[in-house]
Amino acid sequence: MDGVESTQIVADVQGAGFQNRTEAGSFILAGIDKGISTEQMQQLYELYVKEKQRLAAIDYHNAFAKFQGACPRIPTSGRNEQFMVTKNGTQQPSQYATLTDITETVRQPLAENNISFSWSDAIVKEKEDGKQTLTLECIIAHSGGHETRHAIELPVAEHAGSEKSKTSPQQGIGVIIAYAQRYSLKNGLALGCDPDYDGNAPTMETSNPISATEIKRIMDLIESKNIDENRVVSWINKKWGVHTFADLSMTNYPEVIHELEKRKVETSNG
Repeated sequence: MDGVESTQIVADVQGAGFQNRTEAGSFILAGIDKGISTEQMQQLYELYVKEKQRLAAIDYHNAFAKFQGACPRIPTSGRNEQFMVTKNGTQQPSQYATLTDITETVRQPLAENNISFSWSDAIVKEKEDGKQTLTLECIIAHSGGHETRHAIELPVAEHAGSEKSKTSPQQGIGVIIAYAQRYSLKNGLALGCDPDYDGNAPTMETSNPISATEIKRIMDLIESKNIDENRVVSWINKKWGVHTFADLSMTNYPEVIHELEKRKVETSNG
């Protein structure tokens, strides 16, 4: 079957009511009417599916561009009392966009452009060294059928859900899932979520939580230098009051890396 014949059959099929929810059935019926073989039918259908996927991707990106143009600034109602910034000469808690800030802001402009978001089930896996990681995907989907997936993998700290952290195992995992949902959605929608300083930049960088990339670098250093992860967790808890690497901020992250690279992480004093 040459290109001209294929093009003509596609045109005939599209003219046979191929723009509805029974497209596959319409396609088969049109092919039967044209007397094409099963092999030709399969080849033509594969061609048609690829073209549909290409057009769906175009529709997705067009809709996404409109969403980005319409999406308002993301508020930053979250306050982190552990990390302070100087604004107008006074010390104030750092600000960040909560998951609710993000979802409530983007929901309407996404819906207006036929885009939705959802998350996969969180999967916890145990590595060969006995340590656990949690993986979760954010799915950004368009009504035309195209979707993108944005995965994030986070370490599950050994102390999560322990008496020391005053949370149950379920609560410990829940905190990590919420963090993964927030960051995967931010990444999937390409959101900045910078805090609003009313035009006055603070005298130090806002302490936003570190991303999965920074967490991975910490874990890689711990593994490569054969450092006891529990000692590192204990150290950051004493120094900054955080319970997991995911709770570290971009302000204290460089110090953690510096200490790990020197292999001088101390837990006896802060």
